Amino acid sequence: LSPIGDRVLIKQQMEESKSGIIITEDSKRRFPTGTIVALGDGPNVQASSLKVNDTVHFNNMAGEEVKEDGEEYIVVKLIDILVKQVC
Repeated sequence: LSPIGDRVLIKQQMEESKSGIIITEDSKRRFPTGTIVALGDGPNVQASSLKVNDTVHFNNMAGEEVKEDGEEYIVVKLIDILVKQVC
């Protein structure tokens, strides 16, 4: 999958509880966390400091879920990415 324009493809971080229930990051906190899988070719994305494999926090109301090969991703606009983890 390759996002178009100023969009970013994110794999949302999830964890599994001891009982086997999958808990998404957004159910635990206000701003979900994910890892960038692909960047669009828009001028704002290209000018940003974001790279593939960066961990970011994004607006919990942002984006559209997409499934590809059994994997779930979220496509968000660049403007909906709030911060990038730096460690």
